[in-house]
Amino acid sequence: MTYTVTVWREPDGGWSASADDVDGAFTDGRSLAEVDRNIRESIAVALDLPRGAEERMDIDMDVQVGSDVDDLVRETQEARRAAERAAELTSTAVEALRRVGLSVRDVARILGITSGRVTQLDKVTDLAPKIAVKTRGKSRAVAKSTARSALSQSGKSPKSGQFPGSQAAKTDSYSGSRSSKP
Repeated sequence: MTYTVTVWREPDGGWSASADDVDGAFTDGRSLAEVDRNIRESIAVALDLPRGAEERMDIDMDVQVGSDVDDLVRETQEARRAAERAAELTSTAVEALRRVGLSVRDVARILGITSGRVTQLDKVTDLAPKIAVKTRGKSRAVAKSTARSALSQSGKSPKSGQFPGSQAAKTDSYSGSRSSKP
């Protein structure tokens, strides 16, 4: 169960706390960590819970420092929750875009993140092995290398942009123009 605890700063610099929905559960402490330990014990005693129950409690602390600072703290907490949600959505979007076969660089460009971050998220979702492009049982890199070897042995040189992933073959997905950027 989650217990909501109101914590406020005392004039002497210490902290006081009370559990909002538990009669008789209040405490104080020199630090928030001490208040957390003490309020857990106070709740357990007030509710006559079995020994060790305080370790399994979920405590939601509403820390009040002063009206000006409290508003800033609340906005900061909201921003952190929004950032956590953005991270979850980014991970889900990477997974979906990679599942439909987009390259790491294209996914990065669409989402406005680095290709390194896409690779990290791709590894977390373990999609890389599932979407590896195969060419006659070989990976794209092996197939490209094999094709280059065959051309060089025949005395022909590959045309610029002939192999997927080569510099000249890269196209800007937004403008359709070719780019020599990596």
